Amino acid sequence: MIPLELTSHGTRDQVSLLLRLAMSEALSGSGEAVPLCLDEPLLTADPRRGEMLLEFLYRLSETHQVVMTTADPNVAETVRHVAGDACAVVALDPAVEGVAVPAVVEATGRHVARVRVV
Repeated sequence: MIPLELTSHGTRDQVSLLLRLAMSEALSGSGEAVPLCLDEPLLTADPRRGEMLLEFLYRLSETHQVVMTTADPNVAETVRHVAGDACAVVALDPAVEGVAVPAVVEATGRHVARVRVV
């Protein structure tokens, strides 16, 4: 064991995420699995640990619905690398100046339905 103050922000964030996942497992009990909605879960992770965490989340997606948002195109590319067509990746083009809603949506993966931006 090492003191918390000696760990990096990335390590703290990853431990926090794993604790939240464990809590969702405990709260769901023997019922239906709770969907996981994660916003920028890899923001402070180094590339090696980030890929390991994405592989873990991919394996977790066999039993849970996992929805993840990120503004980092490298994370989206790593998801495509780890999961291939087994996941859906929705990429929004950056907003055009003066337009609130992105004009183009790219959706890939075998489980993608028609995407409508509202």
